[in-house]
Amino acid sequence: MTDEGLPVQFSRPFFVDIKGVQNKIERIHQEIDRLKSKLSKTTDKKKIKILKREIKLRWKKLKKLSKELEHLASNIIIAIAKIHSCSTLLK
Repeated sequence: MTDEGLPVQFSRPFFVDIKGVQNKIERIHQEIDRLKSKLSKTTDKKKIKILKREIKLRWKKLKKLSKELEHLASNIIIAIAKIHSCSTLLK
């Protein structure tokens, strides 16, 4: 913070290449769409139950990946703040 109370940028913008994870997320979304399509076309109760379970598992995978990305991003922010001896992080 400056004397006027304004935030100061301590480093250049930092970018993380997550193309691999983005591709994985996209693939999982496609799997969910494919499973939903199968679900809408079937009337077999046993198959419906299996498809719903598979869809639920794919959503769990997406949530897990999202949480991992959030954790990675927050760790990077904290590491940069420590390097520059920042005492406060602003939104």
